Amino acid sequence: MEKDNKQIREYLAHNCSLLEHILKNNGSEYKNTPKESPCKKAGSIEEAEDIFKKAKSSIDDLLHLEPYRYNPSVEFKKYGQDRVIISSYVSNGLLLVGGVVLAATGGSGVIIGGFMSGIGLLRLINLHSISSNGKNPEFSKEQNKIHISKKRKDILLQDLAQAYALAIAENNFNETSIKYGFAAGVSGCVLRKSECKKEELRQSAELLEYAISAIRRDSNENRYIKSLKDKLNKTGLIHTEQKEAIALGYSAFRLAEEKHGKEVYKEVLQGNYRLLTE
Repeated sequence: MEKDNKQIREYLAHNCSLLEHILKNNGSEYKNTPKESPCKKAGSIEEAEDIFKKAKSSIDDLLHLEPYRYNPSVEFKKYGQDRVIISSYVSNGLLLVGGVVLAATGGSGVIIGGFMSGIGLLRLINLHSISSNGKNPEFSKEQNKIHISKKRKDILLQDLAQAYALAIAENNFNETSIKYGFAAGVSGCVLRKSECKKEELRQSAELLEYAISAIRRDSNENRYIKSLKDKLNKTGLIHTEQKEAIALGYSAFRLAEEKHGKEVYKEVLQGNYRLLTE
């Protein structure tokens, strides 16, 4: 039986001190983990497939899965609108700069220039959001394919681990918080042992902090968490309601992992949801 966000929130509220302890340890580990050296970009689908095999093997071992139980293929996204996106960046960038220059002339140019630069800035922000989201990995359940962008090999490992874990979740869960919480927890277990450790710890801290803030919005007990906000980068660009569901689900799995070990992911996959509220 799957748990909705209200039940998960109540469970987390009862265990918020332990959740804060996990976050504090996460922050300390993040601070002590050296920054990864940049890797080369994966230039071919063969390189991407090799990285996927590495991520898949680690996740299959964690969940005690047969190698061919879940076997999606990997494919690079096709960007037919790359030139349009680049030209849009250029034109709106010129609009922004032109507006600033015009506003600097004074007089009536201040109002017109301010308007131009404001429009240019808003369009650039929106364009960045669209193009950034387009680079995220996507799993198509109908095609059983993971669509990825060409990225550095270490970032691609993170993308593929998260996408494969989500592919498994998509085939087993319906509730958003359980589905994405499971995927984030499973991929996190693997990535914390990889060259992506520091970035994974950063994302983990963000989700844990978000969940704690959600269940203690009116409390003064999370001053430590607020102090971490300035130290850890934020990813953002995720719809608030969806992000809260993901954060709550992930935090429930991290609590269960803290209490029962990493076997909790295999157990929940087999239907033992009780471990998420014990």
